[in-house]
Amino acid sequence: MSESMTKTLNSFFQSICHSERLEAIFLLSMADHERLAGDQIRANISAKTPAGLVAEIEAHAEDEYRHGRQLEQLAIQILGSDLSLQEKNKLHKINEVMRSFVVGYFSNPHLIEAVNKHVAYVHGALTIEQFPFQVYSAYLSHTKLDWVRETINAIVADEHDHIRFGRTMLNQLPEENKLDLPELHRIEKDMCKRLFQRLTAIFNETSSESSDLHDEFLQSLDSDVRSRTAWVYAVGCAEKHAALATYKYFEECQAQAPDFMDQHLQDEIRHQKILHRSVSLGRYTLRANPVYNFLQEKMCTQMLRYQNKIFAKVKQQVSEPELVYFYSTTLIEMRVFKHYSKLAATTSDILVSHVLGRILDDEKDHAQLFHRNLVQHPSYDEAYFAELREFERRCFERVMFAMMPHLKSLLPDAILASGAEDQREVASVL
Repeated sequence: MSESMTKTLNSFFQSICHSERLEAIFLLSMADHERLAGDQIRANISAKTPAGLVAEIEAHAEDEYRHGRQLEQLAIQILGSDLSLQEKNKLHKINEVMRSFVVGYFSNPHLIEAVNKHVAYVHGALTIEQFPFQVYSAYLSHTKLDWVRETINAIVADEHDHIRFGRTMLNQLPEENKLDLPELHRIEKDMCKRLFQRLTAIFNETSSESSDLHDEFLQSLDSDVRSRTAWVYAVGCAEKHAALATYKYFEECQAQAPDFMDQHLQDEIRHQKILHRSVSLGRYTLRANPVYNFLQEKMCTQMLRYQNKIFAKVKQQVSEPELVYFYSTTLIEMRVFKHYSKLAATTSDILVSHVLGRILDDEKDHAQLFHRNLVQHPSYDEAYFAELREFERRCFERVMFAMMPHLKSLLPDAILASGAEDQREVASVL
């Protein structure tokens, strides 16, 4: 386990192991995780599964279901009473995030390249099985409940067996069907770290409302799967639109574009694709929901207006196409980096958080590249750029203000209750 992952898990367990009721909520969430893992394993049994392995794979699934029952029983013994309404709400949030980790991992961009469901299962068994092993091992070093240790130690022993079984199956796969295992391990570790950073925030959160508009907007976005998914789709569209708009502008002006513009365009289109892919599973279900469709259209429109206002403002006073490009793109890239950083830390969708983390590496480079070229331009005006930054801030605030009434009016409906089951079914097809 990496040092950063160890630190994240230690921080999490230090924050909950002072309270037996918080430990019980954690155990209930892991029970739900184990049951979901069993569902995922069974869903990946197909005609491509070697007949001689079906019984062992079924036994693997049954192990996960048994773990779920054992963990739930431990939690019940700790609680001794029903959860309070506040505790139920916390558990609901935690389960939602945990489910997004499991379903999201099996739909990550690398694992979906598997040629069939059995190959996906084999690689999943070798990688995501590291998750409970890491988590339970860290938990054992922090819990003060000695009578819990026996059950957790038995579960850890099972996880060792599952990993060994995964290695055996991997050795039986044709070389051409094997995926990049180190890359899958990196994805699993990053998603696991992001998961427990988010869980730490949920366990420690209070009911007080934020006075910061950006923070309030992100909280409202994350409160409903429809708004969360629609926003990721909308910012994905915005990535591509901004790059294409500047490309078109240079063509209209018949001006020579900077050498790095083509690479920037390719990066933004790639970002759009991986953002959209990260929520494609959820959108498969949500596209039948009229509220979701309204939010998606509204958010896409708002982001388009935001970008158009930035370009229009700069073009009012600047005539050089290259300088227009530098001013407007620097403003947008700075906003993207700031917003994505906060979104990655607050979203309950762990795959989206992982994807944003990858994109942020590019966005940091983009922001630095464009700002460097801007300030080195002979016609750069520092006072004018400060004025533009204030204008951009107000424009993005208008986007958030325009969306907030719609986000605050969202009410849970049947799609929220059925979403987890629907996503499990769709995930089994990937």
